Formats: sequence, structure tokens, C-alpha cells
Amino acid sequence: MGSSSSLEEVQSSKSRRRSRSPRGESAPAKPKSTPEIEQAKLEALEKLRKLQSIEPKEARAKEWRALLRDWHPDKNPDKIEVAKEVFQFLQKGKTIINV
Repeated sequence: MGSSSSLEEVQSSKSRRRSRSPRGESAPAKPKSTPEIEQAKLEALEKLRKLQSIEPKEARAKEWRALLRDWHPDKNPDKIEVAKEVFQFLQKGKTIINV
């Protein structure tokens, strides 16, 4: 009987954990894309494509990190939202340049 009671405790513990998040809660809304954000992403994509031709791989990685630094939100306090979106876009684009 001892094992069934510990099983019930585990199950009730799991159900308590599940019930902590309110039902119907949706993911945070994605910021609306603005023409400024889209233009900045296009420019960043062009730079990523140029990085594809850089050899060796270490030099390509160095240039990619420099591009990331240029778009870091902390470095662009006047346009934080644009910088954040482009920075995330560049992080996803890492696969394009095979770093």
C-alpha cells in the first residue's frame, strides 16, 4: 500500500504543477513589423549573403560577430525595437553562412 500512496503524491504533485499556469494564456504578441524593421532586415540579409563568400570559416565567423555587435540593442538606444528584431534575425541567419 505504501507504493500506491507515493504514486498518488507524485500524480497530485504533477497536477499541481500543471495547474499553476492559467488556462487560455497565449504566447506574447509579436511586435508589429514596420517598414523600418523590414528595410533593416533586408540590408542585414544582403550583408549576410556577402559574408557567405568570405573564407576561411574563422574570418566569416569574425565578420558575422561584428555584424551582430553593430545591431545589438544596447548599441542602438535610439532604435531599440528595430535593433532587437534585426539582431534576432541575424542570429537565425547564422545557418546561411555555415559558421
